[in-house]
Amino acid sequence: MSNDHELERFKAEINLAPTPAPEGATAMTDTPRAAVEQPPADWQAGYKAGLAGQQIQPPSGVDPLAWYSGLTEGRADQGKPPEKRQPHTRQRPPAPDCPKTL
Repeated sequence: MSNDHELERFKAEINLAPTPAPEGATAMTDTPRAAVEQPPADWQAGYKAGLAGQQIQPPSGVDPLAWYSGLTEGRADQGKPPEKRQPHTRQRPPAPDCPKTL
């Protein structure tokens, strides 16, 4: 038995068939997405903490999703001079044909 034959048999056994894209999609980036509202002040607080290399737990009273999102971006910008940082806006338009919020 060849290795190719064994691999195909194994794939069939565990059902590794490719998952088809949604009808009409031409690439994975064409699939619908949803926007999630994040309080800008909570995101900014996380961004500042990430930029400064501070705590990894959100303070009480903030939206944890927004805070962790800001923290991640702040850590990515850590050590970069201000002119090299990407501008961050929290008012991104939702993807086309998607609900505005979940």
